[in-house]
Amino acid sequence: MPNSTRIFYWTTTTLIALETLVGGFADLTQGRPVLVKGPLVTEVLAGLGYPVYVLWIIGIWKILGAITLIVPGFLRLKEWAYAGIVLNCRAQLPRLPPAAAAQN
Repeated sequence: MPNSTRIFYWTTTTLIALETLVGGFADLTQGRPVLVKGPLVTEVLAGLGYPVYVLWIIGIWKILGAITLIVPGFLRLKEWAYAGIVLNCRAQLPRLPPAAAAQN
């Protein structure tokens, strides 16, 4: 692998792992995300109709996924970690169609 490709890979992997790790700790502490102002995670979860204990499950899996991305080897496990992170990020996208979101 060329050096520039390796640098790009580890830069993006580190950023994704850090975002996932911070999100996992925010879920476990049931507080606000560290870098973003907004409602408490428990308020958002309650608004969606989920019980609070789901935060523990999601938080633990986010932290394990972030660790999996950084540890060398375990290629099959990394595939599953990336899949879980993509599904988690996809679930956070707004539910409004783009035209309705532009009007607001």
